[in-house]
Amino acid sequence: YTGHGTNHVLARLTHQNIREQVNEKEGKAFYLFFWDHIARAVGTMKRYTHWLHFAPYYYLDGDSLIRRKMFKDGRPISSFIYQNIYQSNILNYFEVDFPLSLRASHFDLVAEMVVQSKIQYQTQFDDDDFYIVLMPAYKKVNEDDFNYFKKALKQRGVSILDLTDIVNYGPKYTLKNNPHPNEYFNDLFTKAMFNSFK
Repeated sequence: YTGHGTNHVLARLTHQNIREQVNEKEGKAFYLFFWDHIARAVGTMKRYTHWLHFAPYYYLDGDSLIRRKMFKDGRPISSFIYQNIYQSNILNYFEVDFPLSLRASHFDLVAEMVVQSKIQYQTQFDDDDFYIVLMPAYKKVNEDDFNYFKKALKQRGVSILDLTDIVNYGPKYTLKNNPHPNEYFNDLFTKAMFNSFK
């Protein structure tokens, strides 16, 4: 599914019976997580204007995760502003995105989405062998942000498999002119994941 973020994962697990698509009676669930999934789940200006108009919109109300429609109609004022200011050539030239930086509230939001995805998985499969697999990032991730996000996941009882350092992620391991992984990366990654559980 194009443009998946943590919000898409949760929405699909909530509204689709994944059990109907899986024949195995036992196993493990792995959510393969790219750092950009946070920006997609938050609905930053660039992601929203490029392809996330009709992506699920979630927000935290205190400790409660709430789903309100899609980005376009669930947060109409922010979405309207994003659509209009994104037309600015100056912002595009300097590659400005909004919000200007990810904050603790964003990491908490996404961590809670992962928890709710785990709960949906447990409900469907009667199993809690659920892992989030942290994959290498194409651009350098702020270490404090990364550590905060991992801590937020651990505090919520999510099992983490950190494979961010298995390769020096870059053109050798990505599709041409595209930060998504190629077959060389997938080969290394699946072996590393298998060896972690062998």
